[in-house]
Amino acid sequence: MQTGITTNNSLSVSNSSDVMNYRLGLSNMENTGLVPNSDVNRNSFSLSSSCYIDHKLILSTNVNVVHSYADNRPASNRGANPLQFAYSTPSNIDLGILKDYDLPGTDVLTILPGYDNSYFLANEINNSYSRFRIYGNVALDWIVSPSFKLRTSYNINSYNQTQETKMAPGYSKETNNGTYGISKTEGLETNIDLLATYTKDFGNFDFSLSGGGNLMYQKNTGLSNSAFS
Repeated sequence: MQTGITTNNSLSVSNSSDVMNYRLGLSNMENTGLVPNSDVNRNSFSLSSSCYIDHKLILSTNVNVVHSYADNRPASNRGANPLQFAYSTPSNIDLGILKDYDLPGTDVLTILPGYDNSYFLANEINNSYSRFRIYGNVALDWIVSPSFKLRTSYNINSYNQTQETKMAPGYSKETNNGTYGISKTEGLETNIDLLATYTKDFGNFDFSLSGGGNLMYQKNTGLSNSAFS
């Protein structure tokens, strides 16, 4: 194992006036994991703003864009998890002797049959991914009168992701002695809302009535493939 390091950087700009306010944000996160050859990174952008078109119309928006990616996320399931074999190795065996794991051909140095080499699993079984996500909304509020208001909004949540697995020859549970796999997934959901609200104050009590509708669209696709050596 190694020392895990996470760094975070962020920048934001905001302003406010009688007719408009906004906040713009940028952030970056980088992580080097406890397991050698592991990482995860994230970059994000956000924008939140509102403005008065006139004294009765208010336009507002909230937009977020996030890109998450990694060159390798170690397997967490039993079988290809480097830590599984690290902690199951008898304590009287120095794990350092397994660092130089390459043997002639496609053989890998192990302590016993059925025990995969933790260094091999960490370095030669790579699971990478890249994921883009966009979500947010745009809304328009219309103050028709002090008692009657209308609000409409368009909301979106979308993503696309690519995952790759690269496995070198030498893993005991891969009968084809090495493999490659890739998958792509995409998702989209949009919602268009309309809400009308009527309120009335009668002094000792008040009355409120709301009604509206929603139009939703949703689509998801996926494609995967693998090749064996």
